[in-house]
Amino acid sequence: GRGRYSMHLFASLGEAALAASDLDKARRFSDTCLDLAVRRRSPKYVVCGWRVRGELAAMRNDHDGAQQALREALGRAEETGSPSARWRAQAAAGRVHPGRGKPDAAHAAYGAGREVLQELMRGVHDPRLRVALENDVAMRRLIDLGAPRSP
Repeated sequence: GRGRYSMHLFASLGEAALAASDLDKARRFSDTCLDLAVRRRSPKYVVCGWRVRGELAAMRNDHDGAQQALREALGRAEETGSPSARWRAQAAAGRVHPGRGKPDAAHAAYGAGREVLQELMRGVHDPRLRVALENDVAMRRLIDLGAPRSP
């Protein structure tokens, strides 16, 4: 209904504001998304709100805040069981770790997200959907970043 659309809208606006480096707007939109998601008991959008908050904190060089928010996002994503929430939270964690001087943690997060995507793809039998997923830029990037390293 309208409530789910509102949460999706504010989550998307928060992500767009992050991409445009408009940190104040990203904070407002993620706060609104998180507030709506908590009130409406929507775990998937709670994850999204925490994920945007984590990436926002990282962009502000608040590495402790980023780690705390992403830990919340990852924990909640695991609880939802939603592959989409899980891989997106892992990808966000991977993006944030290098700023904290933790490239190995970044690779581990990307690898965990890659495993979620591979598990998801095994369950997709419709060829058109499979091609669409395989060509998704964010998914493709995560699969590449999470690939096992050569010795």
